[in-house]
Amino acid sequence: MTKMSYTSRFFNSTTEADFGYGASDFAEYFNALIRHGVLVGKNASALKVTQSTGLTVSIAPGAIFINGYMGVVYDNPEALILDGAGAQNRTDAVVMRLDMTEDRTENLRAGSIYPAIVKGTPGSGPPALRRDNDVWEMCLSQVLVRAGTTSLINTDLTDTRSDHNLCGYAAFLGAPAYYPPGDIPLLLWLYALFPGALTPSQIAEVEGDPALMAMWSNSRVKSLVSNSYFVNTRANRTEVKTSQNWTCPAGVTSVDVLLVGAGQGGLYYPDYVTPAPGGAGGQVKMVKNIAVTPGTAYPIAIGAGGASSASDATRTGGDTTAFGETAKGGSSSAGGNIGGYNALEQGGSLGVFNGSGFTIRQERLTMDPYTGVPYAGGGGQGDGGYYGGGHFGSSATGNDGEPNTGGGGKGGYGPSVYGGSGGSGLVVIYY
Repeated sequence: MTKMSYTSRFFNSTTEADFGYGASDFAEYFNALIRHGVLVGKNASALKVTQSTGLTVSIAPGAIFINGYMGVVYDNPEALILDGAGAQNRTDAVVMRLDMTEDRTENLRAGSIYPAIVKGTPGSGPPALRRDNDVWEMCLSQVLVRAGTTSLINTDLTDTRSDHNLCGYAAFLGAPAYYPPGDIPLLLWLYALFPGALTPSQIAEVEGDPALMAMWSNSRVKSLVSNSYFVNTRANRTEVKTSQNWTCPAGVTSVDVLLVGAGQGGLYYPDYVTPAPGGAGGQVKMVKNIAVTPGTAYPIAIGAGGASSASDATRTGGDTTAFGETAKGGSSSAGGNIGGYNALEQGGSLGVFNGSGFTIRQERLTMDPYTGVPYAGGGGQGDGGYYGGGHFGSSATGNDGEPNTGGGGKGGYGPSVYGGSGGSGLVVIYY
């Protein structure tokens, strides 16, 4: 009989076929989903090794995945005692060990993950980790045991949990829903656009791979994020949320200014039955290197959000003006992100959910280029949707756009339910 070159799992056994899944089958499954390492989550101290008394170290509670198997240190820290160093310094490794062997001295069943000490060689560097089919070790910390001492100090311990060559952090191996199709490696894509979502070991993995860095160097994304338009060289940032004068501080001769026009009010129909579209977000405008004079008071006018109306002509958001520049208020013909009409004509950067799906479309780049904070999202359609058109668009039927964001108001729907008002404008001064 020819051996099959494929397999599948997991399915119920029958009288004709007893699948008999074992632990290795589940480990293979999890190993395909989760890269091994310390499972940090919201607990940054998971499995962190600290100095205790004498030559004792403690491992904090936490969990680790090793080749698809999971090991857990529960509520009480696990204590391990190191041997003295004798005449020469010695470096030991504190590890979590996956051990699949039957014959060993520890009183544990075959197939366990447990903490252990890998003893180094006196006068030499850290010990090598064992990694084969029987044993796989993940180093949590390297510990310097100084010659002639009977205790440790904090500087003797080197935390290696983030080092992907020695341990690393567990990571989901699948691509998120918004990952673009094609041949771009997931880690490189995250490195380029969302570096804050990566662990230090993942960043090191990308930067240590010549092939990935070559792709990065030749990408359009690098040239975009390296563009001076996105680089903030100013030391100070001030938000102006109400109309007022801004007095230029001493020593300041130029400013960069972000202006956000107010959002358009949501539409409503006189029958109060037909779902109406949300309002458009206001215009977002960045102007760099505006000349200013210290001690001079510069008037700033913050646009007011447009009111809900049954007419396009009367729900336009107010303009925001400062330093001779203007960001137009949201309207049906100008401004930021359009309001939502249905699942195919949603609003801004977060889309609109109207009971048939959560969809994404960015009509215009309406964000602060220095911070990445989006503004002026269009309001969602007034049909029971849960999200407005953009990051600061209105969030439920009839709701207003949030103040000082330029978000559009939600459209009206239902008896006695008008649309929401647009969010007011904003000025951000960098100097």
